[in-house]
Amino acid sequence: MSPGMSPSLREEMATLSLFGGRLALAELILFSVFLTDILMLGVLGELNLSAVLLANAAFVLCYVTALGFLQGALPLASQRFEAGDLGGYHAIVTMSILLATGLAVLLLAIFLLFAAGLRLLGYPPELIAECWRYIAWVMPAYMLAMIYIAVRNGIIATGNSRWFMTLSLATLALNADFNYILGFGIRLGPVDIPGMGTSGIALASSLVD
Repeated sequence: MSPGMSPSLREEMATLSLFGGRLALAELILFSVFLTDILMLGVLGELNLSAVLLANAAFVLCYVTALGFLQGALPLASQRFEAGDLGGYHAIVTMSILLATGLAVLLLAIFLLFAAGLRLLGYPPELIAECWRYIAWVMPAYMLAMIYIAVRNGIIATGNSRWFMTLSLATLALNADFNYILGFGIRLGPVDIPGMGTSGIALASSLVD
């Protein structure tokens, strides 16, 4: 920190760093949920890993596009909230959530055509089948991620990011546990849960999200 920097500026920078740091870490943890899928599926085999990498690469493209599109609501909601116009704030957040829901439906349509697109590109049938096995179960998590953007923006507009870390860490821990149980199976005395492979690991992300 520069020696000539005023105490008030240092406080502002510390507040900004703490707020932005929480959000950045929360986003990192969110994508770590899908990274956990990749790590687990890598243990199952190369075909499983290739399928989930392909699906998640397409999802990241859609997510980043939606993030930019929905980001426009953030300054508008923030202005309303700071002005004490809670009705206007709630209206902006509600419209953003409705837009996010529309994007979630569009995402569903894109991934329903995903297998057909891969066939047109000449991908091997076994890879397409494994990819679809993952998409069919992870689709609810993909769609909820769109809604998450709108809700996230609404919370950021209030200037409070405290709960992002708690929820994100809980999500990551639960996803790792569910991934193992549903993907590989577990036997504890009379309880015997068979592993579902790719489908189970995708289902884990949907359940946790």
